[in-house]
Amino acid sequence: MDKYLNLIVSRFESYIEFLNFFEPTNEAALFINDSFIYNEMVRVKNALIYNKNLLNDKRSEYQLYYIELFHIYNYTRDSICKFEAMIYSLQNAIRVLNKTELRHL
Repeated sequence: MDKYLNLIVSRFESYIEFLNFFEPTNEAALFINDSFIYNEMVRVKNALIYNKNLLNDKRSEYQLYYIELFHIYNYTRDSICKFEAMIYSLQNAIRVLNKTELRHL
């Protein structure tokens, strides 16, 4: 789990860096939300539904990841200030994933 969660956290951190340093706009947040977050959410959901070979630990990691993606996607989509909403959601997801990783040590 450590490697998988670290990869997810790194991905979320790269989205924050992109938004803060390169394109701090609502349009950029929408682009990331509609392109990357949504597509990843669909991919993880399909893995949970169709991959019956996922072990319990890995399945719980995928479920946690899906929940965080779901929160990021919907909070950003429904917010008026999409840029701020995405930054907040990504930071919150990183905190949750880091806490989860610490529990597995």
